This record gives sequence, structure tokens and C-alpha cells, in this order.
Amino acid sequence: MSEAASPYRSITKSALAGLLGIPEADLLSRKAAAEAMEISEGYLANLAMPDAEGVGRGPAYYRSTTSPTGGTSWYPKAEVKAFRDHRTASIKRSYRRRSGQQDWTALQDDANRLPVHTVVSMIEEWRESELYRRAQAILHDPDPMAGRATYEEECRLFGAAHKGGRIEAFAAIAGSDDAAAKRKAIFESLDDQTNAVETHLLALAASRGLSVSSTHPSFFVLTTMFERAWGEVLEAETRWRNFDYSGMPKHRPSTISEITISAGLKG
Repeated sequence: MSEAASPYRSITKSALAGLLGIPEADLLSRKAAAEAMEISEGYLANLAMPDAEGVGRGPAYYRSTTSPTGGTSWYPKAEVKAFRDHRTASIKRSYRRRSGQQDWTALQDDANRLPVHTVVSMIEEWRESELYRRAQAILHDPDPMAGRATYEEECRLFGAAHKGGRIEAFAAIAGSDDAAAKRKAIFESLDDQTNAVETHLLALAASRGLSVSSTHPSFFVLTTMFERAWGEVLEAETRWRNFDYSGMPKHRPSTISEITISAGLKG
């Protein structure tokens, strides 16, 4: 669900688990949580109502949107277990935990709650997915001219026409009669590459339910990691287009990314 289509922001289950720093399997639906505590879903929903002091009477949970009534409620296993233990205590019932609807956007906007494993897995999964997509395309059409326009534009952005990238490219043109023109082209590609990397990274983050902007303190690290992953993908494609098929994926990736390099590249 995009922000343009709804006043509420949504988040995927996997992204919420990443923000909380727990395995996805540790998020239970309301039905599963109720079954684990041996109570009805209705009773569990009523427990979310805070008392006069604003303290919830039941386990904390997180909604998949900021809507007060919409979305799916996810209960961390730790909260479910704590409340189940509280219910089975025979002498003193002292479970007093602030609970109810938790606003995931507060987690999202907290730079310290962007776990490194979420970022790394997001980019690595995109890289593996993109390698697989390109290898599959070459397998179906081994003609090196297929998709040439997009490939050459990526080469221009990354200086891939020169082994070693831009550093080697600058060295290569140092003694060239046309050095000024080539140097100008490389500098222009720096701006274009930055725009392309940022555009595709933002789209990838949004697809995972992460609202990352250029003002986020981790943005530089994210763009650098994504740029390197993109470069590695392009290096592999260059080999395959030159009939060296080493390094082609042996297994289908567990996740196929919906964010692929677009024909326009500049977003």
C-alpha cells in the first residue's frame, strides 16, 4: 500500500520483525497468540484497552498500519509467553505492561532501530535476485546484443568499460589526445550514477516497508552498499555477455526482488 493510495503507512511482517530485531517467526497473529494463551480472540482484543493509568492489561502488539482499526496485529512471542506465564501464576497476578497498539513508525523513524542485518539481507537478496534475473535472460537469449542499450548505460555509469572502474579509467585517459572529453564524460557519469543508485535504493527500501530518505543517518552507508552490489552484478553480466558463463547462479534465490534496474536508469 503506497502513501499516495492511503493516509496510513503500511509495513510488511518481515520488515516489522527486522525493526524489532526478532525473527519473523516470532511474530504471531492475533489468532495464533490467542490460541497460545488459550483465550478467545475477542478476549485478547479487549485486553488491549488500557486502564485508568494508561497501562495495558495484555501483551503488547504492533499493527501493520498506523490506522487505529486497520491492518494486522502482530504479537511478539516474548510478550505472549510473559502474559501466558502471568495467567498461570496461582498466587499473585502482577502483569502490568504498557501495551495496546504500538506505532511502528516510531520504530521506523528511530535510526538506532534500523538493524544492520535487515539492511545487509535486503541488499544481498536484491543482488542475488538481480544476478538470477540477468542470468535467466541470457540463458533464454544468449545474443550479446540483447538488452544492449540498458547494459551500455550501466557501463557508462560505472566506468565498467575500463577494467578497474573509474580509477583505472582516469589513468587510461591521462595520455589520451581526447582526455578532456573523456574526463568530462566520467564526471558526468558520477552525477548520473548517484541519482540512479539513490532512486533504486529508495524503491528497494520502500518495497520492504522501510521509509528511508536522503536525510536518514544511514543513507550514505546504504547507498554505498547498494552501489557496490550493483557493480558486482554488472561485472558478472559483463562476463556472461563475453561468453564466460562462470559464476552463474546454481540455485533460485529464496526471494525474487520486485525492484529491478529500469530501462531509464535515471528514475
